Amino acid sequence: MTCVVRDTEGRLVARPFAGFQEAGEHAIVWQAVGVSAGVYFCRISTRTDVSCVRLVKVR
Repeated sequence: MTCVVRDTEGRLVARPFAGFQEAGEHAIVWQAVGVSAGVYFCRISTRTDVSCVRLVKVR
């Protein structure tokens, strides 16, 4: 499983998680310290599925 955060230009901002996870429910915490306020996209990929979520950081 991988989780990457990109800005609106598609640049990689963070990679909060990359590795193996057992089946089940999990939480990933992204500490957005040092990142400008704005819109970001979090893409979570597994072997069988891809999900993208829009994140908005306000100051």
